[in-house]
Amino acid sequence: MASLKKQVIGKISGKVGDLIFRNRNDNNYIALKPIRVNSPRDERAISRRKKFKSATQLASAINSIIPLKMQWTYKTSGNNSVYNRLVKANYPTLISSLPSEFSVLTPPKGFGVVTQSINVSETEIKVSIDAIGTNAGINTVVEKTIRLAAVLCLSGPPNPMYSDVVYLPFISEQQTLDLNSALTFQIALNINEAELFSLYSTKKLLAGLITFDVDSLPISHSETIYHQQ
Repeated sequence: MASLKKQVIGKISGKVGDLIFRNRNDNNYIALKPIRVNSPRDERAISRRKKFKSATQLASAINSIIPLKMQWTYKTSGNNSVYNRLVKANYPTLISSLPSEFSVLTPPKGFGVVTQSINVSETEIKVSIDAIGTNAGINTVVEKTIRLAAVLCLSGPPNPMYSDVVYLPFISEQQTLDLNSALTFQIALNINEAELFSLYSTKKLLAGLITFDVDSLPISHSETIYHQQ
């Protein structure tokens, strides 16, 4: 922005062509008119924006689960934030802007799990797994309890006024870690979550296990569990 020191044209304000005039404290200022940039409206551009928005919503949901965020923090170096890493990790995995079997909730290189059953309803999320086993690399001298972290993706609303995609974060209560027995985790949905659940036709679940020490600090995690119904 330029200013006129000698007010040979008096006080002036408004637009003249590509120039904008403003008067402040008896001084005239001249600036170029901002160039208006229109976002591309073609289908590919719209699809990319929709996909990126979904990736950021998923990252925010994962980031809100504190023990899960701590696990990602341990695996994130440099100036990169956990949120940015989650966006970058999951953006390529989204199919039609929704999570897929390639999407990640937990950081890479988690211990393996075998699910017995997964049920997602408007009242609860229930996940049963086979015994983890003693070959998972878990140190039971340090790791004493375990929890299930999950993000539920709701999509396909019948009413176009609703958001296309909603992500709901969850974490179960702690239970004693037993490597030799099957484990079942149950998370109850509150009234608002249950109402949202009923408004959407497609449900996808990303889940993972987190182990904790006696001070309730997260130690290790499983691979991501994917479920759709």
